[in-house]
Amino acid sequence: MNTQQVIAAIVARLGAVTDVTDKLGTVPGEYQTHAIYTDVPQAAQSEDTAPFPFITVSPASMQPYDTKGENGGDVLIDVHAWYRGHSSSARFALADATYFALQKHDLAITGANTVDCRYYGGASYKDPDGVTSHEVRTFRVTYFLT
Repeated sequence: MNTQQVIAAIVARLGAVTDVTDKLGTVPGEYQTHAIYTDVPQAAQSEDTAPFPFITVSPASMQPYDTKGENGGDVLIDVHAWYRGHSSSARFALADATYFALQKHDLAITGANTVDCRYYGGASYKDPDGVTSHEVRTFRVTYFLT
């Protein structure tokens, strides 16, 4: 299955949509990039290495989506919008921007053709530190291998 390629396509899509990137922190360095991760960087003694707000993308589950003539996959992908602060409207705005960036979008998946990318569900969480919160949006991506 092409799970890594699906994740890469979602990260690329989110990074290409200014309504998403305008709401994110930037990663300092030679090239200013927006804070979209599959693995969040973290210093040994600090929780503040990743600039808030940021997005993480991870697979939730994977199933084959094969037909008699084609092989494919059906992947649930979680997109987490992490935020620190007391503005729930800013947190929801970032989560909503991820929704509009991905909903029904024809993802450019390497080695595959997208059949569908649809919103599957979501949830809101407040972390025990009392400062960090995040919105989870789950998308179902169905594809056939080329």
